[in-house]
Amino acid sequence: MKKVMYIMVLIFVFSITEIFSQTLQDQNSEIINNYFLSDTQLTLVSRQNSTVQRNASDVMVFQEGNYNEAYIQINSDSKIAVNQIGNNNDFELFTYYNASNADITTTQRGDDNSIQMYGLNELSSKMEINQTTNNQTMIVVNY
Repeated sequence: MKKVMYIMVLIFVFSITEIFSQTLQDQNSEIINNYFLSDTQLTLVSRQNSTVQRNASDVMVFQEGNYNEAYIQINSDSKIAVNQIGNNNDFELFTYYNASNADITTTQRGDDNSIQMYGLNELSSKMEINQTTNNQTMIVVNY
């Protein structure tokens, strides 16, 4: 009977310590966890680094590579397609006020490229940009 009580007390003590255990995470936890992921999992994580703010638009972002960024802020019903193939590519689209609807397709192939678009108008309504180079910046201003 003493052994049974002793075993019951041990089970109780171990179950309580499990209840009070903590999970500690800081700002480096995600980086450390990504380091231990397999190559396929890491590729999927690195392809999704984009911010989209939109009304009723259709936005498609495809990123293959490391450290690609896409920031899209649109105030109209537009169709935006961004393809980034390479490393350190940047795409930024800002529209202000009541921008006209647009159908924009951009493709960046290479490393360290940047496309910055400010505003939408009739001239840019069906714009297609292909940037196939390294270390270049393109700024498109539509007011």
